Amino acid sequence: MASLELLCHLVRHQPNAHLLILGAYRESELNCCPVLVRTISELSRLRVLTTIAIGPLSVAETCMLAEGKLGGSLHAGASSLLHTHSEGNPFFAEELLDSWVEEGTLVHEHRQWVAMTSLAICHGLA
Repeated sequence: MASLELLCHLVRHQPNAHLLILGAYRESELNCCPVLVRTISELSRLRVLTTIAIGPLSVAETCMLAEGKLGGSLHAGASSLLHTHSEGNPFFAEELLDSWVEEGTLVHEHRQWVAMTSLAICHGLA
């Protein structure tokens, strides 16, 4: 948490510095991290904080991410399964895709990525 205190110190003592600092946190972290709450409050008070809330990806966005990563279209059932299991988290979606391709349970057939029977059965698609 020393980095959060350092951030506030920099803002207070170097007001003319040209800095762009990006940070990320989960809303759930606010409940267990008073230093984070103080830092956000202080940066807001000093009017140097811009907050951008980012939610989970939609089904369509998860599908677009998968198709970009795989380089081809993804069958609707596999797309739905990917979104359900990743909960719209892009990092988890990519990790799941890598795992499914590596295991051979997601394969490229007839110009489309499809879930093989084992993946569909394991995850209730069949």
